[in-house]
Amino acid sequence: MEERPACVSNPEGYDLRYLVFSVPSVKETVHDLEGNGIASEPVHLDASTNKLMTFFLDPDGLPIEIYE
Repeated sequence: MEERPACVSNPEGYDLRYLVFSVPSVKETVHDLEGNGIASEPVHLDASTNKLMTFFLDPDGLPIEIYE
């Protein structure tokens, strides 16, 4: 098996980019996350699609994206 070079950034260092979940409302999902003690990055528009998105971290510290 060919060895891959070590990745220097997170989350690629874990052989994972990140998961993305499509949600009906990013703002409502962030509200629900915050209600459960889960912080997220600020909600912003994806420049290429003009849809709302943000990231939060899973219990292992890996990013999860939520996207409208």
